[in-house]
Amino acid sequence: MPKIVDREEYRRTLLLKSFEVFAKKGYAALSMRELAKELSVSTGTLYHYFPSKQELFEALVSHYSMLEAEKITPLVAQNLSLAEKVKLIFAFIEEYETAFRHWTAILFDLERAGLKEIIEGSAWRRSNELYSQHLKQILATDDDDIINFVMIYICGLVVHRIERGDEISLVEQEKLLLQFLQARIK
Repeated sequence: MPKIVDREEYRRTLLLKSFEVFAKKGYAALSMRELAKELSVSTGTLYHYFPSKQELFEALVSHYSMLEAEKITPLVAQNLSLAEKVKLIFAFIEEYETAFRHWTAILFDLERAGLKEIIEGSAWRRSNELYSQHLKQILATDDDDIINFVMIYICGLVVHRIERGDEISLVEQEKLLLQFLQARIK
């Protein structure tokens, strides 16, 4: 009897496993053949699910941002104080810090390789827009300057913690961000 494969589930599994490989090896230097080898699948299998490395990567970006959105969405509707909202943001940062580090490594690799078309591509843009929308909902503000600041702050925090590790306290950074937001959000 032939093996029954849930095509969508298998595709998701390939995406999630490929995330670690992209983070470790970088996008630019990684071929579909090498990616297939790292995933322990045939190149043909990989091409069956993803016609190109770029399409696989864009599907990965979209899939990962949707996974994170599923975690955030129920929290957005809660009636929380600003301090509780910032605590929620930092709980999310802590939970996904490894993933944020991986995305940062991938982004730096794309930049170094001059692959602006991928950075500026629709999947990456949609992912950033989704994060912005969630932050707007969580913080209950439409102020793009505040949202951009928070996103830049989080990205900088992740990069700084890559360099300095736990020397940069998330608890202290949470307090500082809260102080800033209390002064800016009315």
